Amino acid sequence: MNPAERLRTFRERMQLGAEAVAAQIGVDADWYTDMEADPEYLEESLDFEQVKKLSVVLEVSLTTLLTGDPPDDPQGSFSLPELRAKVNRHLGEGSEAREELEERIGWDLTPFLRDAEEGWGYKPGFFRDLCSAMGLDWKKLLSRYE
Repeated sequence: MNPAERLRTFRERMQLGAEAVAAQIGVDADWYTDMEADPEYLEESLDFEQVKKLSVVLEVSLTTLLTGDPPDDPQGSFSLPELRAKVNRHLGEGSEAREELEERIGWDLTPFLRDAEEGWGYKPGFFRDLCSAMGLDWKKLLSRYE
């Protein structure tokens, strides 16, 4: 099941209309309907904070909503500040320059490296791509915020 199908399935299971869900996460109904129509739109249109709200509204884990998998064991999970520290350590060790890592993942790291709480404004794909580039399982990040 792709993300759009999961989203629709979870919403219907909760017996909620698209308009009701949209209002609860702070987007308009057309925007929400587009998410249920396009498999890539969920990760591309909402930031991490909105996706977290959506998981609460739909009473589904963040991991299941974004990946279709059940939540990971919280053992070994890491937070946004811990991810920031891992990235800073990686860059500080000289493994690669920040610009090289940004080029590899296709995202600007500056706000996140300044303040990990800025991460709530990033799209989920940022975390998926950053974790992948760092050799980390992004589901361990998601499990911290279940």
